[in-house]
Amino acid sequence: MTVRDLLRHTSGLIYPELDFAYPERGLADASADFGIRTIHGLYGLRAVRRRDTTLAEFVSSLARLPLAHEPGEVHEYGWSVEVLSRVVEVASGQPFDRFLESRIFGPLHMVDTGFFVPKEKLDRLVDSPMPERPPIWDVTTPPKLFSGDGGLVSTAPDYLRFCQMLLNGGELDGVRVLSPHAVKQMTTNALPSGVTIFGGDEVGARAGTTFGLGFAIRTDPVQSWIPGAVGSFSWAGHWSTYFWIDPAEQLIGVQMVQTTPGSKGR
Repeated sequence: MTVRDLLRHTSGLIYPELDFAYPERGLADASADFGIRTIHGLYGLRAVRRRDTTLAEFVSSLARLPLAHEPGEVHEYGWSVEVLSRVVEVASGQPFDRFLESRIFGPLHMVDTGFFVPKEKLDRLVDSPMPERPPIWDVTTPPKLFSGDGGLVSTAPDYLRFCQMLLNGGELDGVRVLSPHAVKQMTTNALPSGVTIFGGDEVGARAGTTFGLGFAIRTDPVQSWIPGAVGSFSWAGHWSTYFWIDPAEQLIGVQMVQTTPGSKGR
């Protein structure tokens, strides 16, 4: 797999959960269906992902598992970004949380964004819709796992600044975080015509979208669940936070929704 595969979720790495009927193109028979379900089960049993494990330890556990697909052939959303986060750690020589703070949160003045909520800010933490947060999402204490896949805590003003930077082509208030070329690559279709779309309803012809390097991109103004003009890009969080950016209309939407993960409450 390549870094590009990790960015566009064509690495063959998946999630334990399996959320699909059948892909638009791909599975030919029930035996293939059974095989892919078995691999999903292995990811649930053997991937060591806890708040008290490091990113390096988690990625090492992934390395012992089979890929669900040949890299480059199938788009299936999964733990690709976790591996990408570890690549960032190795390449930068910094823990992932420090990299984010020094390269993104600090320069953009995202003062309330991080992997846990400090004691002095706990009175501002929104209550969980569940009786209590599962240990992996207990954001009241510092974790060892600095996940690129999910786990950041933020506010609407902070996340709006991040989105405004993207809408501006990588710059905000005189601070450049990304080059215009990088933003263009991130928000342009990265899936070749022969790539199979597997799992879920967020990407593909049925959803009216394709996928870039980290975002779903609106391609069909009739079918798409993304608001705005064709070319708008977006994604959602595990607890139903959601954002979209419309370059054509120069609009940003940020929804800090909190529902129980898996409730389909988006």
